[in-house]
Amino acid sequence: MGVMDGLATDIGFFAYWMLGLDEGLRWQMIDEASSKVHKIDVLGMDEVDEMQCFKVRVKELLHGRVNRVRQFWIAADKRIVIKEETDLSSGETVYRDAVSCP
Repeated sequence: MGVMDGLATDIGFFAYWMLGLDEGLRWQMIDEASSKVHKIDVLGMDEVDEMQCFKVRVKELLHGRVNRVRQFWIAADKRIVIKEETDLSSGETVYRDAVSCP
C-alpha cells in the first residue's frame, strides 16, 4: 500500500480520525518525522446527494507553511469520504466526488 500519513486519504476513503468527528471539532496532528502538521476543523454539516455529511477543512503545513488545504464531506453515518476538494500550493484545485464513483 505504500506509506500513508495520519490522514490516510491520499489513497482511500477512510481515516481513523473520521470516527471522532463532531460539530465544532478542532484538532491538530503533528508528524515529527515529516515535519507535517494537519489542522482539522469541522465547519458544520452539509448535504451531498441526500446524505448528511460533516464538512471538514484540513490544512496541511510543512515546515510552518501551508502546503495544501483540503475540504472533505464525510458521511455522518458511515464516516467515509463522499466528496473532496484539494487546493494545492501551486494554486490548482483537485476535485474528487466519491458519490459518482462506480
